Amino acid sequence: MPDKNYQTIVDALDVLARGASKKTNGKITGVNVAKEAGISKASLYRYFKEFPELDDAYRTLRRNGRCLTEDAPETLQDEYRLLMQEVKSLRSVVAQEKKDSAKMNELKSHQIQLLWMDNERLQAEVERLSAQQKQSDKIKPDNVTILPTRMNNERLQYKVNSLQDKNNIDNDSVFQKSIISSFSEHLTSIDGETYFETLVPDNYVLPMCALIFIGIPASGKSSFYYERFFHTHINISLDILKTRDREMQMFQSCLDAKKSFVIDNTNPMASDRKRYINPAKAAGFNVIGYYFVSNVQDALARNRKREGGKRIPDNGILKIAKQLELPSLSEGFDEIWSVKIRNKGGFSVEKLSKKS
Repeated sequence: MPDKNYQTIVDALDVLARGASKKTNGKITGVNVAKEAGISKASLYRYFKEFPELDDAYRTLRRNGRCLTEDAPETLQDEYRLLMQEVKSLRSVVAQEKKDSAKMNELKSHQIQLLWMDNERLQAEVERLSAQQKQSDKIKPDNVTILPTRMNNERLQYKVNSLQDKNNIDNDSVFQKSIISSFSEHLTSIDGETYFETLVPDNYVLPMCALIFIGIPASGKSSFYYERFFHTHINISLDILKTRDREMQMFQSCLDAKKSFVIDNTNPMASDRKRYINPAKAAGFNVIGYYFVSNVQDALARNRKREGGKRIPDNGILKIAKQLELPSLSEGFDEIWSVKIRNKGGFSVEKLSKKS
């Protein structure tokens, strides 16, 4: 009559059949069946002799092999190997989560920069209104309004009387983009103060600008941004944000916040630029293109001087140079400027075209 040991032998055969052994190497042998059942080998064979069905089950298992599930390990070594693979996979997941967290922190830092820029704009607006209030007590013709001489705290100092000689004006300043080209001929001086005529309304606000850089790698785009626009425009760079999704999030944030920004990418083809121009125009931004004129060999030479991850393969520069399409007002630009790196350092900027 079957007893407790009978059932343990049945369970041991089932464990080995499923390849789920925890006590042995998983091979179908009498020794392993006995170990799984917790009895001696002699007791096992006595039960095989006393209960033929047990012996038949053992021999069938030996003949047909184990009925493994898809993921069941064959031996303890195999199970250890699978567990180590799982540990490796989990470590990879953790590493990826750390990278995603770092990228998200970088994106948050850009959003903080947006808020900071908005605060700067509001401070400038307060100063502008304060300046207007102070001037309201002065006697001045009805057809003039003062141009504020301070913008974005101490970062942008602008003297209006420099407009009398436009060649001395930084062609890339925010004021140049928004005012100089339209109002520089309408200055008047009263009691030592410089004013604009009625062409500049009292509630004039600097327009929102979307600047789109166009040029092969190592043509000076990022350096130009940090020299001319770092304190006034948000930088949107695929090299920094890494993914197109993050880039478009930052782009949309600037549109929603009505913050001026720079698209600091190569943007060689009109199709590349279209993804920024159309939404920016729809949001009311002035869209200005900057075409970076650069000899391919000079760009290659500058690229070879870069260190670490900043250097890109030469083929990347050659490929983009072949794709390069000159920007045109027909794409939706309001203005297009050319930028060249001077031999002695710095940049020379020249207007190529402007929408009439």
